[in-house]
Amino acid sequence: MLDPRPAVTPAARAQRVWRQARRVGRRYQRWVGAGLVGLAALLALTVLAPPPPATVPMTVAARDLPAGTRLGDADLRDVPAPAAVVPTAALDRAGALGQVLLAPVSAGEPITTARLNGSGLLTGTPPGTVALPVRLADPGAAALLVPGDRVDLVTAIARDAPATGARVVGRGLVVLHAPGSPADSVDALSADDLLGGLVVVAASDGQALEIITGASEGPLSAVVRMPR
Repeated sequence: MLDPRPAVTPAARAQRVWRQARRVGRRYQRWVGAGLVGLAALLALTVLAPPPPATVPMTVAARDLPAGTRLGDADLRDVPAPAAVVPTAALDRAGALGQVLLAPVSAGEPITTARLNGSGLLTGTPPGTVALPVRLADPGAAALLVPGDRVDLVTAIARDAPATGARVVGRGLVVLHAPGSPADSVDALSADDLLGGLVVVAASDGQALEIITGASEGPLSAVVRMPR
């Protein structure tokens, strides 16, 4: 039996496929268009975005370091940092090696000259500061101190004096040298001085006069303060 339906020509079949494709295209053209717009925006941002800032090596503490540490290779590491954030007083590895810390340094903190106990006692201290040698009554207590410690100095007035008791003659003084200092950083002080409880503190002119007056009244003791 013959099929009564007319034969579909290739041209008609192609036309039908084209119409179906147009219907599908209309359905998804909104999503395709949005995707193309997003892609164009991403490409524009990539082209217009400024390049990352150039970095330079910055020498920082590899771990928490206490005051009095003589810096060795294991205490330091170099990290890349934008040049704008590197402190002007920062040292590179070669400049930091062998230096002695005047104050504690936290891990990741840049090594700067302000943290170092350089060749002078007063390196890194504010203008007008004087270095004052002080002999403590207890050499054992003095031996516990290291550069960078903050201490209060207290004088114990002799019992046979008109006014007995104790008073603070210096507050928050930074220790510059002590028996606990590295041996080769105290060339100006003899072993007898250090063993005898001699320490050197940073003080203002007024504090120095007050401490000297207090030392004439009685022996001095040191009370260590927590770091600020």
